[in-house]
Amino acid sequence: MYRAIRRLATLVFLAVLSIPSLPAPAKGPRPALRPIPPAKYVEIKTFFETRLTRLPDPQIKTLTRTLFVEARRHQIDPTLILGLIHVESSGNPKAVSKVGALGLMQLRPSTAAAVAAQLDIAWQGAESLFDPELNVRLGVHYLAELIDRFGEVDTALAAYNWGPTRIARSIRRGRGVPVRYTQSVHRAYASVI
Repeated sequence: MYRAIRRLATLVFLAVLSIPSLPAPAKGPRPALRPIPPAKYVEIKTFFETRLTRLPDPQIKTLTRTLFVEARRHQIDPTLILGLIHVESSGNPKAVSKVGALGLMQLRPSTAAAVAAQLDIAWQGAESLFDPELNVRLGVHYLAELIDRFGEVDTALAAYNWGPTRIARSIRRGRGVPVRYTQSVHRAYASVI
């Protein structure tokens, strides 16, 4: 039994090593925003059109632009954000999790309120997380904070799912970082478009 568990742990470790990791965003001033490349715009828009958004086309266009601008602002691949959205909500802006996370990027209201305060956005309560553009703005900023805090994307993704305090405690205790969620996001990242 012990050998089987050890063998499984080794296989999981090797699988995690084979998952491509994105570089952490550079410190310092953010690059100037450039126009969205037409092909990337179409990819992102198609993602939202083929998911559970049930949003009218003008709102999908606005959401597409918001996602791209926020991804560029925080130097995160927009396709990675789409992968996270796919895993979190399947693209449903009205999604509610069993732990109370809301919207496309499944933010908890307390987390979203704190991020909104940092961004000087008037917080209108938990219901505002059902606004897809606001949810993406807050979610991408929160993910960028986690990347800055933990220094790499995979640990930041785990913290996004499990909570940063829990992940920091796990790392301090030498237990490592859970990989199942991160692997799911990477699989979605590779296949959403």
